[in-house]
Amino acid sequence: MFAESSGTNGPPSELLCEFQHQRATNGPTICQHWGNVVLPTPTVDQQTDNLQRWATLWAFKGVFHLKNMTHQWNPLQYLKSESDDKLALILLNQPLPTDRKLFTVLWSKALLKVAVDGGANHLYNTHIHNREKYLPDLITGDFDSIQHEVKSYYEEQNVEIVETPDQNFTDFTKALKVASDKIKEKEIKCIIVLGSFGDRLDHMFANINSLYEASEITDAQIILVSDDTVAFLLQPGHHSISVDPRACGEWCGLIPVGEPCNSVTTTGLKWNLDKQRLKFGDLISSSNTLESESTDIVTVEIDAALLWTMVGCTVCLGLLLALPIAMIVIGSMYIHDCPAERYIPIYLIVAGSVGIIANLMGLGKKAKNRNEPEEEQQENVKGNPLDYIINCFLLAWFIAGNVWVYRTHGHFSTHPTHTDFCHPTVYWFAFWVITSTYILIGVICLFVCVIGCFAAFTSD
Repeated sequence: MFAESSGTNGPPSELLCEFQHQRATNGPTICQHWGNVVLPTPTVDQQTDNLQRWATLWAFKGVFHLKNMTHQWNPLQYLKSESDDKLALILLNQPLPTDRKLFTVLWSKALLKVAVDGGANHLYNTHIHNREKYLPDLITGDFDSIQHEVKSYYEEQNVEIVETPDQNFTDFTKALKVASDKIKEKEIKCIIVLGSFGDRLDHMFANINSLYEASEITDAQIILVSDDTVAFLLQPGHHSISVDPRACGEWCGLIPVGEPCNSVTTTGLKWNLDKQRLKFGDLISSSNTLESESTDIVTVEIDAALLWTMVGCTVCLGLLLALPIAMIVIGSMYIHDCPAERYIPIYLIVAGSVGIIANLMGLGKKAKNRNEPEEEQQENVKGNPLDYIINCFLLAWFIAGNVWVYRTHGHFSTHPTHTDFCHPTVYWFAFWVITSTYILIGVICLFVCVIGCFAAFTSD
């Protein structure tokens, strides 16, 4: 408050100072005269009030800024070997991904590796022959799941082990708390969590709850990854999510797990939302998909936290190609190590190579059909001549492989100096690749027979 000492716009400076003096409650107010302007010096309580008002104002501005900024998400890029993002890797108490290449990529990229309780068991048991190459930086938990020999091994390897007995939080949440300083020091931008979705629903919800708690622990993005799902929590505000429509258009979802989301607006989805409300017991957006095969960005604007889920396409693609790649690798490694039947390694290499081509063509066709009219999809199901040629070749090559593998069974030596030598790795790998096909066919036939008998019995 100020007034000029002369003129008609305010009281004289002496009256103003006296008025301020009468309002003071913690001692006299001292008036400062700057030229013609009189400024009363605030008391200590008044200064404190002013600081509180400024703090509240800046806090409000900070929250307003966060809610209006665009949060960028690029989850699939984090899973690729060529990206240089600063990552942390957390292993929960579930088996490691069946796609070993994905795990190797994440392990090599991670600046911080944390095994949570029983997650150390899976790390230890998966890498039997080269455990020393897969030592975590930190192991945490209440240690009700970790095996004694596993804990002892990592202690001998000087791995940092921190026990977190507090039962009011999950081991996942406590691991984030223990690692938070390291995450900040290393300027980690994203935390990949493996083993988030297991066979127990309560554990899944506990891990999702940890995402809500994590917002108070770290600023890093946290992404849950399993063999078929990628999920992360969107906080209130505007989000831009990078997607790969060539492989990831199968499904996605927006799930209001914690509380209703009263205003959800999206772009880039087949079924977009326009300021609609998502709530359990009402509308939720599940089994959604991308708008078109050219969509590479999905935007989401929300007023409450929302769980985004989508297919873990990198993992699924790896699973689809894992067997053909393994066939090529094994066949190439032992190309000269089976003189008893030299066509066995060749069979693996050729079958794996053609299998990769067939799988990639299938993926391309599936992505192309996803957004076409139903009539055109039915027309495309008929296939093309190249599909028939590849399938006929694979069938003929499979029959030839049967001949080469089964006629060698029981008639080869594992001694390298013998003329009928065949390395057991390449032989038994080829044997079980072929035999598993018959096992699968047998299981399917049995299932069909059971269903048929059940249907006939119920119809009577």
